Amino acid sequence: MIAAGIVSGFLAGATQLYFPQAVGRVVDEGRLSVDFALFIFGVLCLGGLSRFGERVLFSSASQSLIARLRSSTFDSILRQEVGFFDEERAGDLTSRLMGDAQALEEVLVGQVVAAMRSLVLVGGGAIVLLWMSPLLTLVLVGVLTPFVLFVNRLGRRVAELAHDYQTNTGDMASIAAEAISGIRTVRASDQEAFMSQRYRTAALGNLAIGRRTNFVYGVVRGVSVVGPEMLVVILVGMPQLSAGAVSTGGLAAFAFTGMLALGAVRDLAECSTEVRRASGALKRILEVLGREPRIPVGEGKGAEAMTGEVVFEGVGFAYPSRPEVPVLHDLSLAVRPGEVVALVGASGAGKSTLAGLLLRFHDPLAGRILIDGADSRTLDGRWLRRHIGFVSQEPTLFALTIAENIRFGLDHVSTAEVVNAARAANAHDFITGLPQGFETRVGERGVQLSGGQRQRIAIARTVLKDPRILILDEATSALDSESESLVHEAVERLMQGRTTLVIAHRLSTIRSADRVIVLDGGRVVESGTHGSLMRQGSVYAELVENQIFSA
Repeated sequence: MIAAGIVSGFLAGATQLYFPQAVGRVVDEGRLSVDFALFIFGVLCLGGLSRFGERVLFSSASQSLIARLRSSTFDSILRQEVGFFDEERAGDLTSRLMGDAQALEEVLVGQVVAAMRSLVLVGGGAIVLLWMSPLLTLVLVGVLTPFVLFVNRLGRRVAELAHDYQTNTGDMASIAAEAISGIRTVRASDQEAFMSQRYRTAALGNLAIGRRTNFVYGVVRGVSVVGPEMLVVILVGMPQLSAGAVSTGGLAAFAFTGMLALGAVRDLAECSTEVRRASGALKRILEVLGREPRIPVGEGKGAEAMTGEVVFEGVGFAYPSRPEVPVLHDLSLAVRPGEVVALVGASGAGKSTLAGLLLRFHDPLAGRILIDGADSRTLDGRWLRRHIGFVSQEPTLFALTIAENIRFGLDHVSTAEVVNAARAANAHDFITGLPQGFETRVGERGVQLSGGQRQRIAIARTVLKDPRILILDEATSALDSESESLVHEAVERLMQGRTTLVIAHRLSTIRSADRVIVLDGGRVVESGTHGSLMRQGSVYAELVENQIFSA
């Protein structure tokens, strides 16, 4: 399509360049024959068809490229390690996908078409002008050169402003995404005015950048109104006409051709300005598209099966966003296949960090994690996570149907398997009681369901996955008694025969664990059963006495 568009653009430019020659011939001959008029009409029709083909072909090609660019950028975002999302804002990434890509599309569809035609007019016009009058052409180039240099300098400033504008637009998108996704917290805290002011401040910043950009655009357009071609014709061409060095028709043809060529130069200057504006958007997209994830997806080894043995050896870790704040220090822990281990400790002790490392959301900075004897760094992250189930206090559901949420990531499973998983998670009765049953849409983040219902759907998803290792972030800690009973029963059923790490908040869960691991300051400070640790009367007993855990 691009090649065909170039041919169409060449024909469109050539037909435009022919028209001044036709006018000059008519002026010199003093008449217009019917045959020549029909020929001119045919040339104009060819030019119209070429303009039509040029626009359609380039627009289609540009839209196709932008669609591929958006898809590739989104794929690149999804490949990044979890630490990348700790440092980047969701709204800004969305802005790069949508707003920045849209800015590129506008330039490709509108400006590239004009630029291709303008290049033909400039190049072809220069050849025609030199053929008609080398002297007038050289004078015209001398007058035009300062204009081109001035506009090029302005274009660099536009590129800088455009990058600032797109970055600020990303800030606005992030603020809006935070406010909308957290609307319940915003409303409950009566902070609508605060969020509105944050957004307004960012919008005013964007307005200021936009005004500076518009001023530069205005200067470019103002300078482009000056017509150096007519000045050359009047000051140099008229004396040559008086001296008989050029005919009236020839001077008219030169003037019209010069107008076309210089008009194309002006268009190229504006196109250059627009392209430099879009280069800011492209730079932001390429920052994501060209980034290599620190933890590659789909690389490493795997095995047909997993026994579920987990060993942490001297693990040290700090989050990339806070490298100066260590979270884990020389932590060692071994979990046997099928063992249920409760992780306890005060907030910030490192419990959730251990879970994230096991899922290979991050890699340890020191030491290693062994899964069935293999260093987790050598394992394919996708293979590893296929064998690990994770149920958190706040499960993530998507704006899909209940069946699609249960089946999420497991498209090959049958409807019967989905139903059986729902039964195992104590979710079948409430699902079938809904008007649309398993085809009920749950809304964004599952807001149309209660907390207990969301938990049971998340558990059903994990049942269907049938993982060898299970990580539970106390799924019953924030539920009412009825929901807690149903979810607790489903969780007990899910844990059977699986290596399980429980981030424990309830004494009932801790008592039933095979072993309790007490974390403090990123280290294992105690290990044993609930009874043995209570008898020791150390850190764990103090946590229980201070009612860190609920009954």
